[in-house]
Amino acid sequence: MTVAILLISTEAQSDYAGIGDTAGLNASDVLKLSGVNVGNFAFKYGMRKLIGEDVIYTTYRTDPDYVRRNARALIVAEANLVNPGIDYGAPAKFIETVDLPTFCLGIGAQAGTMGDKITIPAGTLDYLHAVSKRSAGFGVRGAYTKSIIDELGVSGAQVLGCPSFFINPSRTLWQDVARKIGAEDFSSIALMEGIYPTGHPHAEKVSELERRLFDLVRFRNSDYITQAHPTIMAFAMGDGHMVEDSTLFHLRKRLAPGMRIPEFRELLAARSRVHVRIDHWIRDVRRYQAVIGTRIHGTIMALQAERPAAMISHDSRTSELCETLQIPVTSLDQAMEVPSVGKFDRLFEKIAKNTAAQRDDHRIELGRKIRNLMNEMEIPASPAFNALCDGAPSTAV
Repeated sequence: MTVAILLISTEAQSDYAGIGDTAGLNASDVLKLSGVNVGNFAFKYGMRKLIGEDVIYTTYRTDPDYVRRNARALIVAEANLVNPGIDYGAPAKFIETVDLPTFCLGIGAQAGTMGDKITIPAGTLDYLHAVSKRSAGFGVRGAYTKSIIDELGVSGAQVLGCPSFFINPSRTLWQDVARKIGAEDFSSIALMEGIYPTGHPHAEKVSELERRLFDLVRFRNSDYITQAHPTIMAFAMGDGHMVEDSTLFHLRKRLAPGMRIPEFRELLAARSRVHVRIDHWIRDVRRYQAVIGTRIHGTIMALQAERPAAMISHDSRTSELCETLQIPVTSLDQAMEVPSVGKFDRLFEKIAKNTAAQRDDHRIELGRKIRNLMNEMEIPASPAFNALCDGAPSTAV
């Protein structure tokens, strides 16, 4: 039998791993194909790795009749759709029209801090009801999202985290990562770009933190891995020469006010990176000893590569998912207290060896809960995911 997996796009040879052909594409094209953030590919890829059945790929724009004729179920990986600024009315109509059993993971709420009350558009509520009606249950990022959905009168929400967290099938992932803390001097740290749009709930503080973190690029030769910034992405794709000085002036003011424009341009050309496929991302990040920044899926990709990742949480979305997945976090206030660029290494110490085995057990248990839901919906698990779920609990580092 065959199931249909929802992707962001099927253009440019896109598949579950990301964009298959970037020849002739620029940063704007990549952002369009990725849903304005290449981190979106992470949970799509993670979902595909869970499924042990033949698949076809579809989008919310695919002909519903085609999906019904060629698949017995719909597989959906989502993110922060419980969001005042997003109306999922059109996707809701797609789910309703396809009218197949729908297995969904990763739904999250977007707010400034956990506990904030939010109001969502009617179309998004329709979407949640459409998924609930066609499933034995659906996965949400954490308890905060579940509480919001429960209050909306939608049944079936289960706290299951994000499918991207289960890409690496190792049953000792956290222990493998923890062994690298203290054993290396972290001479090679990558920084995840964290430049967010105007309107971020903690915009001023996040902007100041990013300027301080960018000193890792300036003074410690860190690569700057972007997920969503068009200018950084242009440099990463070799198109930095097309970026106007006027654009760089504003970016330099934000990241490195003491640099001259030519020096700033040269630095971005040398250090900017972007990953448009998840398999390449995980492989490439292994060149670093550690990764730091405010991007949740950049953090998860580093962990899947068995590299220490220092996650700095900045909103409800990141805090909630880190809580569910037991990813150690540093708050914005704590990060701002780091006295110098040479001291950011201390943040990696939160991945303590004496808690690594417990984190591995928790990850296996979350995986088993996902597989239980898959079994209820008669969605077979992949051999790799079964191997993770069937692992014996860990007892030592």
